[in-house]
Amino acid sequence: MKRNPYPFPEHLRRLAVEVIIVHGPPGAGKTTYVQEQSKEGDLIVDFDALYAALSGLPWYHKPAELLPFVAEARDAVIRRLSRPSKIKRAWIITSEPNGQKRLSLKNKLGATVVKLEVSREECLRRIANDTRRSDHVHIHKSLVDDWWSNYTGGDD
Repeated sequence: MKRNPYPFPEHLRRLAVEVIIVHGPPGAGKTTYVQEQSKEGDLIVDFDALYAALSGLPWYHKPAELLPFVAEARDAVIRRLSRPSKIKRAWIITSEPNGQKRLSLKNKLGATVVKLEVSREECLRRIANDTRRSDHVHIHKSLVDDWWSNYTGGDD
């Protein structure tokens, strides 16, 4: 599984809601963090959840041919937030390792950033204990290694 070749679009604009970007390496607990912090009525933009919803497959089973559809669904939801709605807060979960890209997203959306600082070793331990990933541990280990190899600060 390669890194997402579909980064957030360049044409985003500041949203009319409070936006919180939660980032960290694979296995850091981003989804869990957002589930614990969000309130009823908050919108959660989670690439993994979108993949599961659009594929009908278990979490972390991601057919490559669906990637463009998942990325476009994510982008459509984010763009929709720029128009009036009753949504008060949106959470955007990302594993983007590039600090400049995260900073650009933060600035475009007027977002607050939450960085989950979890060590490589802890991420790998969590992944090894996650039954949803048990069939693909080697792939997720590779994603963690890739994230740490490419991680740069810049938005924290």
